[in-house]
Amino acid sequence: MIYVLFAIFAGITVTLQNSINGLMAPVVGAIGASFLSFTTQATLIFAYLTLIQHRLPSIRRARFPEALSGPLAMVVVGLIGVCVSRMGSAVTTCCSVAGQIIISAVIDHFGLFNAQIMRFKSSRIPGFILILVGVLSINLVGASDSARTPMPMLLLAILLGCCAVIVRTLNVKISDSVGSAIDGGFVTSFGGSLGGLLLFIALSGFHPNFSAYLTVPAYYYTAGVFGLICLLLNIFAYKKLDTFYATIFMLIGQIATGILIDLLFFHSLSFGKGLGILLIILGIVIDKLVTRNRAAA
Repeated sequence: MIYVLFAIFAGITVTLQNSINGLMAPVVGAIGASFLSFTTQATLIFAYLTLIQHRLPSIRRARFPEALSGPLAMVVVGLIGVCVSRMGSAVTTCCSVAGQIIISAVIDHFGLFNAQIMRFKSSRIPGFILILVGVLSINLVGASDSARTPMPMLLLAILLGCCAVIVRTLNVKISDSVGSAIDGGFVTSFGGSLGGLLLFIALSGFHPNFSAYLTVPAYYYTAGVFGLICLLLNIFAYKKLDTFYATIFMLIGQIATGILIDLLFFHSLSFGKGLGILLIILGIVIDKLVTRNRAAA
């Protein structure tokens, strides 16, 4: 039961991180919000390793291609914040998870990143159709032209979900290279922080306004804390739970928190969005059931 709660709270914390970044983006920019999150994560991990474990992070064995996960994750987190600010947390989460399902199917079909080859089967088509209909429902059902979510934003959220899978895959490889998940997490967080800083400076025309961080509410600084908590909870949950159940329970935490945040902060959850969210969830569950049964066969 405790690991089920870990998975649910992992979903809650990642949604809180994305939502806070979405609130912070109008003040410091999407990249600026992501930079703050990763800097917080890297600082906390470094403090834990030096003060609790009395050692420095083990990063010497990190390989360059794998270390690109940090800058890539920084861009993904930053742009997800933009999607949240434009579409709301629940819709962004659903589209992101849909993208993760799609890219996972591609990776499995072609055996990318040394994954075991699992050819795409027609039994997965119903789940994918439901996901597609759900995305269309968000944009077309019960909304006026002015209230519709731009299709490019929906597609961007799906694309970011695809990139998130690649980031997680690289994170696993980094952890294997450096010898532990916490050291791998530091490599990713530090890379995201450094990449975010450089991009933040470049996008500002090399005149960054760091004083803008002093104008945001103090709780915005917890985005990185939530991101780190999600990372640790994911490690525990996926080690002890069946992948199917871990994913579903994490999705429950994400969607429930996303809907609550939409109602409290963004005040936007139309009938079309609610229907689309439901259809996407059904599509994801059906696809997970199909792939789980194939793996057990």
